[in-house]
Amino acid sequence: MSYFFNISVCLFLVILQTTVMPNLPLLDSFYDLLIPFVVFLGLSRPVRESLPFVFFLGFIMDNLSGSPFGLYFTAYFTAISVVVLSIFAEPLLRWASQAALQLASTF
Repeated sequence: MSYFFNISVCLFLVILQTTVMPNLPLLDSFYDLLIPFVVFLGLSRPVRESLPFVFFLGFIMDNLSGSPFGLYFTAYFTAISVVVLSIFAEPLLRWASQAALQLASTF
C-alpha cells in the first residue's frame, strides 16, 4: 500500500510539473515540486526504501524535462543525502559536543 501511494504521488507530481505548470502563466517559473517529496521520503522511510524512489524520480524527470541528463538525478540524490546524513550525524554531533564540554571542564 505504501509503495503504491509513493509511486502514485511521484507520477502525479512529475506529470503536474512537466505538463501542467509550464502552461500556467503564474506558475511557469516555480520551484521543483519534487524536492519536498524527496525530503519527506528521506525523513519518513528507511534509506533502502527511499533511495529507489529517488532514483526513479530523478530518472523520470531527466527523461521528461529539457534539462541536461542527470541534473534532476543529482539534485534529488544530493537532497536525500543531506537529509539522511543530518539524521545520522545528529547523535554523533551531540556525543562530540558532550565530550568536548567534559574535556573543557577538566581544564
